[in-house]
Amino acid sequence: MQTGYYSVSDIDTSEDPDSPYFYEDTVVVLENSFTKAGYDFTGFNTKADGSGEDYQPGDEITIVDDIVLYAQYNINIYVVEFKNWDNTLIANKSVEHGGTVVQPSDPEREGYLFSWWDKSLENITENTTITATYELDINYIEDLVKKAEETKDPDDIEKAREWVMLLDDGQV
Repeated sequence: MQTGYYSVSDIDTSEDPDSPYFYEDTVVVLENSFTKAGYDFTGFNTKADGSGEDYQPGDEITIVDDIVLYAQYNINIYVVEFKNWDNTLIANKSVEHGGTVVQPSDPEREGYLFSWWDKSLENITENTTITATYELDINYIEDLVKKAEETKDPDDIEKAREWVMLLDDGQV
């Protein structure tokens, strides 16, 4: 017996010692057992970059050469709904998994100043609703009181009174 040297006739070319499959065996592509957070599995491909031949679980392959299948994924895209204080829709935005959503223009609300959004705009990992928050606009209330004092109109006085009561209730 010679060590380190084998002739072609000494090697059984019908079997790969690293594989349980033989030449011209028909095999079924198995279900994907891999996961990638924030991504959806789309199938397998013979090239890591997805430029080769596509296969899905359950597809049959006849072994005629070495083959490696690479799991392919698409990044998840989430919808972020921006809502106003009264639950009306301000805007819908799309963002990739883990991304930062671009906020719409600051919304407006009579008698209030926009303060902030109630959730972070960063690291979005699911469909999300983000709501505008406000605080009372003291200048608006002062203007209502001045107008009521000037006009002596009962409607202006009532409106100013309602807004002052909100202020007195600590809603600033």
